[in-house]
Amino acid sequence: MKISYIGPKETAAGFALAGTVCSKACKDKKEATAALREYAMQEDVGVIVIDEEYAEEMKADIKGLSQTRYPYPVIISLPGYRRQKN
Repeated sequence: MKISYIGPKETAAGFALAGTVCSKACKDKKEATAALREYAMQEDVGVIVIDEEYAEEMKADIKGLSQTRYPYPVIISLPGYRRQKN
C-alpha cells in the first residue's frame, strides 16, 4: 500500500524526498479536493496524509470519502509548518 500526501509545496517536497511516491503540492482547497478524490479512488493507496489547513476546509469531503472505501484509505491530517510559524 502507498502513502500519499496533499499539502503545500514546501511540505510536499519533503514527503517526496522521504520516498512518498504520491505527493501533491496544492495551492488551494480546489486542488486539494481534486487530489483527495484521485488518491481515494486508487486501490493501492492505503494512507492519505493531508495538511491540517486543507483538512479543516474539506471535512465533509473527507468524511464522505472515508465511508466510500472503508477501511482504506486511512485519511489523517498533519499540522502544517504555516500554523506552527504563527
